[in-house]
Order: sequence, then structure tokens, then C-alpha cells
Amino acid sequence: MLAWQKFGNGETPESSGMKGDHLVGKYYVLFEKNYKEQVEKLVKDGTDEAEAKNSAPLMKRQGRCF
Repeated sequence: MLAWQKFGNGETPESSGMKGDHLVGKYYVLFEKNYKEQVEKLVKDGTDEAEAKNSAPLMKRQGRCF
């Protein structure tokens, strides 16, 4: 849901012509890709991997409405 809120621009199954589960999958993959990129950047910048996984910007926004 967070990836859809952040990247979806209101996309719906109807507006995209996709089945609902495919649309959800699209944003699941997009979230995972962005999350991994954020973790890799934090680790590269010297953050411990476990801490990077918890402090990635997408994880900090999880559970918040924006």
C-alpha cells in the first residue's frame, strides 16, 4: 500500500487495464526495488546493514499517512 501511495498517482485496476492482483504485485515489486536501493546506499555510506534495513526512508514512512 505504501508503494502505491508514494508512486501510484491514483492508479487503479480500471485506469491501468490491469487485474487488481497484478497492480498490487507491480507496487510490491516497486517497493522492494526502492527499499533495497535505499539499504544499499546506507550501507555504502557506512551504516550497519541491520540498522540500514530499519532506517531506510521507506521503512520510516511505513505506517504513516502522507
